[in-house]
Amino acid sequence: MRKQDGKIRIGVVSGKGGVGKSTVTAAIAHMMARDGLDLVAVDCDVDAPNLSLLFNMEGETMNKKPVQTTEKASFNEEKCIGCMECVEGQFCIFNAIRWNVDDSIPILDTLACEGCGSCAVLCKQGAFDIGPIDSGTIYHDTTEMGFPLVFGETIIGASTSGKTVAETKTFAEENAPQADFMIIDGPPGIGCPVLATLTGLQFAIVVMEPFPAAFHDASRVINVIEGYNLPFGIVINRCDAWEKGFKDIQTFIKERGYTLLGNIPIDMNVPRSVASMQTIMKYSPGSPAAVALEKIFGNLKVQVGLS
Repeated sequence: MRKQDGKIRIGVVSGKGGVGKSTVTAAIAHMMARDGLDLVAVDCDVDAPNLSLLFNMEGETMNKKPVQTTEKASFNEEKCIGCMECVEGQFCIFNAIRWNVDDSIPILDTLACEGCGSCAVLCKQGAFDIGPIDSGTIYHDTTEMGFPLVFGETIIGASTSGKTVAETKTFAEENAPQADFMIIDGPPGIGCPVLATLTGLQFAIVVMEPFPAAFHDASRVINVIEGYNLPFGIVINRCDAWEKGFKDIQTFIKERGYTLLGNIPIDMNVPRSVASMQTIMKYSPGSPAAVALEKIFGNLKVQVGLS
């Protein structure tokens, strides 16, 4: 199960958002630290990171790094002669160039710009350039339990979040080389950010809910995981929310021979713990959800060779 460097990397993913990935990830990280395991937690849901909200961070950010994963156009007003050819000639198929009538210069919409470079090629005056821009930031903090937490966050309107995920994982490796375990809170879906999250893992956890959309989308991410030949286990969150949906998932797991790590019942202590910015394991260790997560953690340890 371990890689040559001795580290076990575990990723928590799902087919859709809002099914409890961060709750499960935070709980596992909490229990690992409680049991004395040397870990680093990583939030790779870079478009909407929230793992840090479940931990009270100590002091200021230890380390941070800007990320440049995309290119966009920039405008040099000094080179512009006001010919309007960039607008009239429709240099930009994304409509990122508009004309400022008052100043007689083009206006560049950086949110609409896709960095295709056509404006830089077509402008005879060379008033447009294409270059890398800041796409986001990677942060390295320490939780109150003493283990490092690394999370990436994209700037609104930035693209290539898959590259940001890869950069975030690399940053975590570099800043916590001593950690024996890496627990990753992954993004939802099956797109590039998920593929970047799954790359290099030793085990994946798929969080499902007994509702049609969550079930359907989780089955899609399972197909992706199987393409990686990656061992995985399933957690059914809010398992008692809909009996038929729960039975459908159980049948799905049994027929395909998948591993069920455990079921988490509906527990109002979970949203209360989130509102209190705590893991459920700290907020209410004896609650139904916390007890279920203890069992899930025990089963996970068996799967990764810790028991």
